[in-house]
Amino acid sequence: MSSKPLVAIVDDDIAVREALVDFVRSCGYSAESFASAEEYLLSGRHAEVNCILLDIMMPGKSGLELQAELNRTSRDKPIIFISSFDDDRSRSIAEDGGAVGFLGKPIDIDALLQYLEALFD
Repeated sequence: MSSKPLVAIVDDDIAVREALVDFVRSCGYSAESFASAEEYLLSGRHAEVNCILLDIMMPGKSGLELQAELNRTSRDKPIIFISSFDDDRSRSIAEDGGAVGFLGKPIDIDALLQYLEALFD
């Protein structure tokens, strides 16, 4: 079992998932990716996850819907939203739900690193 923080990456875009997994691991953290909110929920990994990088717009359950569901069961995992749709309404809902960050796509890697370092270092 690894002592490195585990970052879950939930995004329907495989290229984004792969790039974020590589980036997170290059920063010294563990990473696991999921193609949908449903896949993440079914994985049974939530208890092990230390942070979630979460897309807003996905087929099926949206990132905001996943956040709401997780908040109903436990609010202990920091969420950093990543989205191509950086609108005030989505940002407000995410922040009201406890999101620790909100990044537009393309992702500002320096900003993401700052969020991760603030959470884990």
